[in-house]
Amino acid sequence: MPTINAFKIKTVSCAILFIFVTFALVFAQTPAPLGTYTATTGSSMVKGKSAAVGEEGGFFKKKFKKPTEAGAGNTVTITLQSYSTKEEINQLKAVQGNPQQFMTMLSSFQHGTVTMEGKSFPINMASSSSRGGKFVITILSSKSFSSTGGKFMSGKGLSTGHIELLVDASGTGQGVLHASTQVALDPQGEVSAKGGGAMSKATELTSVSRQ
Repeated sequence: MPTINAFKIKTVSCAILFIFVTFALVFAQTPAPLGTYTATTGSSMVKGKSAAVGEEGGFFKKKFKKPTEAGAGNTVTITLQSYSTKEEINQLKAVQGNPQQFMTMLSSFQHGTVTMEGKSFPINMASSSSRGGKFVITILSSKSFSSTGGKFMSGKGLSTGHIELLVDASGTGQGVLHASTQVALDPQGEVSAKGGGAMSKATELTSVSRQ
């Protein structure tokens, strides 16, 4: 009965393909888990367009042996309570041409906190997307990540604190931190860091994990 066997094989193959496609679609629509993430600031300054963060192998395009924005070995605690709504993203996109209005709008939202060196900073925008089977978590704060100790470098003009994490389903991974940078939202609401020109520099975040 080769015809029946071939039919069975084809049916099973289609079923497997359907399950795979369904899983991929569900994963793409499922955000990274909320909760508390911790990370450690690395010793390298990294260079690369922020948009490449989600690409496996392209997370850090180049590393520098220079003092980092956040110093090395500092613990960063990210308490992620919620994600930005589509309405919030649309409101931010509508005013991003006016830096003052953008910062005022950004600061009106609250989605958690970032803590480092005993100082707390608000999370005013948070989003999650999927890349290559992993999650990219993007975080903006209306407050530049600064330190009275002078380790953090402040950017010029109206700038935001910016963090991007690349994590798996368990919350383990790596990331980058801009102490202060200008950002832009594309039509889909994706964030790209503009600090330091077209190619942005940031402090690497290592040992990222979800508690």
